[in-house]
Amino acid sequence: MYPIYCELIEKNRGSGICIAFFEDIELYRLYPLVYARPTYEIRIGVFPLWFRAAAKLGAEYVVLFMRDYLAPYFDWFYRIYLNFNFVSVNDVSKLDYPTTLLINGRLVVDNKALEVIRKVIASTGNIVVVSRGYIAVAKLHPSLAITAAEFLKAPISPELLDFLSQTVEVLEEEELTFLNNLWEILLWNERYLAEDIELLKRELEWCRFEGKVKGNREKVLLHPRAQVDEDVVIDVRRGPVLIDEGAEVNAFTYIEGPTYIGRFSKVGANTNLEHGTNIGPYSYVGGELKNVVVQGFTNKKHHGYLGDSYVCEWVNIGAGTVVSNLKNTYGAIKMYVGKVRVDTGVNKIGAFIGDWVKTAVNVTIYCGRKIGPAAHLYGSVYEDVPPFTIYARDYGKPLIELSLDEAIEIQRRMKASRGMLLTDHEVNIMKRIYEETASERISKDVAKTKFTLP
Repeated sequence: MYPIYCELIEKNRGSGICIAFFEDIELYRLYPLVYARPTYEIRIGVFPLWFRAAAKLGAEYVVLFMRDYLAPYFDWFYRIYLNFNFVSVNDVSKLDYPTTLLINGRLVVDNKALEVIRKVIASTGNIVVVSRGYIAVAKLHPSLAITAAEFLKAPISPELLDFLSQTVEVLEEEELTFLNNLWEILLWNERYLAEDIELLKRELEWCRFEGKVKGNREKVLLHPRAQVDEDVVIDVRRGPVLIDEGAEVNAFTYIEGPTYIGRFSKVGANTNLEHGTNIGPYSYVGGELKNVVVQGFTNKKHHGYLGDSYVCEWVNIGAGTVVSNLKNTYGAIKMYVGKVRVDTGVNKIGAFIGDWVKTAVNVTIYCGRKIGPAAHLYGSVYEDVPPFTIYARDYGKPLIELSLDEAIEIQRRMKASRGMLLTDHEVNIMKRIYEETASERISKDVAKTKFTLP
C-alpha cells in the first residue's frame, strides 16, 4: 500500500498547500484502535483518513500532529522507513507555507468536505470551520498557524477554538461527517473501498487480470508483481478488486468485491473473501472474512470466521477463532463508548481488536466486543477486554494481567518470525499504553498473578 501512497501524492503535488492533521479529545471514542496510532491512521477503504484528504487536495507537504509518545515511532516510520519526503511529525517549523490548513483527523473528507475545504482555500484571511462543536478545518496565515500549533501536540480541547475565535472568522457547517464511533468504520468501509480503487484505477497503471472473473474484467486491478493462482475466482459484480504489489492469492479462493489485498499479503488456499474485505500489508489470511479491515502485519491464516470487524497490527488469530457479528434476536447491538453503553442502531457488528492481541484455538468473540492491545484470549469472550489482560473465563480463571515484560518479549518474537526487529520506539509505545491503561485493569479487577491452564 505504501508505494501507491507516494505515487498518488507525487502525481497531485504542487498546490503549495501544507496540511496539518491533528487529534482532538474525542479520540477516546475510537479505543482500542487508537491507543497505538493517531486517529487519522484508521483505514476506511484503502487509505487512512489523512491520506485520502492529502491526495485529493494535492498537498505539497503534510505535518502529522499526534500524542508525544507516538511521535518518535511515526516520525521514524514515515521519514526513514518509508522515505516519505513530504511528511513530518509534530514539526511546527513546516507550517510556513503560503496556505496552511489544519484538518481534524476524525474528519471524513468526502465530497461535501472537499467542497467546504476548497471554498476555505479560495477565501481570503484566516478562517475556521466548526461543525457540531468540533473544529473541522482552519486556514491560517503562517505566523498564526505556528502559534496555534502549540495546541496540536496533544489532543485538542475547546481551548484552541477559544484562542482562534478571538482573531479568526468562524463559520458553522453542520453537514460535515466525523468518525465518532467504531461501528461507523464498518458502515462506510465498502463505499470507500470502491471509491479508492476507482481513484487508483484512474491515476495509476495496473495489469489486466486474465483469470476467472464474474462481471466486468476491467474492475480487477492487478499489480505486475502480484501472484494469483489460476483456480481463483474474482466476482466484481458488487464492486472492484485490487491486488497490490507482492500479494499472493492461492488456489480455490473466492474473492468478492469491493476488496483490497495489500502489499506482500498472502491469501491461503480455499479462502472466502466476501465483500468489504480490506487487508493491509504483510498479512496472512485464510478461512472466511467479510467487511473486515486488517490494518496490517497480522496472521489469520486458518479456518474460522471474521466479519464486520477491525483488526489492528501484529495480531495473531488462532485456528477456529470465530467472531460473532449478529445477535440471535437480529436486534441492534449495544456497545460501550467510554463508560456509557449505547444502542448502535446497527445489527451487524463483530469485534474491534487492538494491536498485539493473540487468540488461542477455537476462541469465540461475541458481537460488538472491544479487545484492548496485548490482550490474550481463550474460550468464549462475552465482554470487553482491557489492554494487557489474559481472558479465560471459560476455564474458571479471573482476568489476569499480561505483564509488560511478557508483552514486549512476545512482540519481539513475533517480529523476529518475520525477520524484523522490535524498535525502541515501539517498546516505548507499549510501555506508555501499559501505564496509561492501568486504571482500566483496576476497574475490571484484573489480577496480577501467574496464568496457567490445566
